[in-house]
Amino acid sequence: WDFDTPITSNIVLKAIWTNPAPVYYTVTFDSNGGSSVAPQNVLSGDTAYKPVNPTKEGCVLENWLYNNSVWDFHTPITSSITLKASWKKVQYTIIFDGNGGKFGNNTTITRNVEHGNKINESGVTVPTREGKTFKGWYKEPECNNAYNFNTEVKNAFTLYAKWETAKYYVTFNSNGGSSVPYQIVEYGNKASKPSDPTREGYTFKGWYLNDSTGYDFNKAVKSNIVLYAKWEKNTP
Repeated sequence: WDFDTPITSNIVLKAIWTNPAPVYYTVTFDSNGGSSVAPQNVLSGDTAYKPVNPTKEGCVLENWLYNNSVWDFHTPITSSITLKASWKKVQYTIIFDGNGGKFGNNTTITRNVEHGNKINESGVTVPTREGKTFKGWYKEPECNNAYNFNTEVKNAFTLYAKWETAKYYVTFNSNGGSSVPYQIVEYGNKASKPSDPTREGYTFKGWYLNDSTGYDFNKAVKSNIVLYAKWEKNTP
């Protein structure tokens, strides 16, 4: 029908319908630093499918976001959109092995560290071991390679305590007599009885832990100790 035609009687116009061309929209995936994800062309009203998760070093994919909200892949697509990856850093468990020592009643403790961060050495409890002195954290039980706490953590691992036999000071207080040099004695060993000090007008009567307890030089040393000379005044 030509709508410029004059109307001279009642008429009926009949509509003729044709199928419109299908409309497709593009769903783009911004991996936000991760591996690339191919875009999808989606027919208007259909849904996009969730792609295989991209990868990113030290991270795991949390969600795909649209306008900072989690995207529901059941949502019909009615326009072209971009979905952005939301990532969460991987956390690694670092085990600190006392290697013969203990943390209270435990032989190990753990710390969780995010990928790329460093272990806070000052926040790690130092273990204890009788007769031993803690000498740091090492990469293997044999303690050949010290761990560098400035290293960025990129995997889980175990660190081992290194120990050295404790050494203690045995100090001799001559109580007014001639000086006697101190001794450094390893844990469990014995101090050597020194030559008797001298003091004018007095006779040396032995080494004492206190006024009443004489020291036994056959006793194993297990701590720092101070021994005091006991004197008896000479009588004319």
